[in-house]
Amino acid sequence: MRKFTLFTAILFLLVGLSYAQEKEEKKGNTKSGFSWGALPAIAYDSDTGLRYGALAELYDYGDGTLYPKYKHKLYIEWSRTTKGSGNNILKYDSEYLIPNVRLTAEASLITEQTLDFYGFNGYEAVFNPNFADQLSDTYKTRVYYRHDRKLTRIKADFQGQIIGKKLRWLAGVTYFGAKIADVDTAGLNKDKVGDDRLPFHNTLYADYIA
Repeated sequence: MRKFTLFTAILFLLVGLSYAQEKEEKKGNTKSGFSWGALPAIAYDSDTGLRYGALAELYDYGDGTLYPKYKHKLYIEWSRTTKGSGNNILKYDSEYLIPNVRLTAEASLITEQTLDFYGFNGYEAVFNPNFADQLSDTYKTRVYYRHDRKLTRIKADFQGQIIGKKLRWLAGVTYFGAKIADVDTAGLNKDKVGDDRLPFHNTLYADYIA
C-alpha cells in the first residue's frame, strides 16, 4: 500500500510557529482579541485515495493580560478522501465559559475504511505479514488486516480547584458510537486497474464473521 503525506512539512511549519511565538514572548509582546492559524490536510493512500481538507485553530486572548494563555480555544478539522473516508472534528477548551471550571469538549464523526484489525484477542493474535504482501506466495489481500469503522464521539471533561493548584477535581462524560464492517473492496476498486486492484478475498474480519 503506497502512502504519501505532508507530515514533515507541517512539522517544520509548526516548529517555526512555535519559535516565532517564543521570540515574541521574550520580547514582551502580547496578543489580544482573536488569533487563528490553519494548515492544509493532504495525504495519499493507494487504497483509500487522495485525502484533502484543512485544520484550523482559533484563539481568543481577551484583552491580552492572559497571554500566552487564552480565554477560549477552538479546533476544527475537516477532511475527505476520494474513496469516502473522512474526519469531522470539533474541539473546544476554556476556563472562562463556566466560572471557575475548565471545560474541554469534543464532537467528532470519523469514517475509516481501512482501519487496522488484528483480531479480538490482543497479544495472542497471530500476525502473518505475508497475507498482505503482494510479493508473497501466500498473499491474500493488502487489506487483510483491515476493517471499516464509523465512529461518533461526543465528550465533555470538567475540572476545577479544591485547594489551589495542589488539589483539583475532574469529571467527564463521553459517548462512543461505533459501527464496524468488512472492507468495501468493490468500492475501493472503483477506477482501479491492474495490480492496484484489491483481490476479492476474505479479510481477517470476514473470517471472524464466517
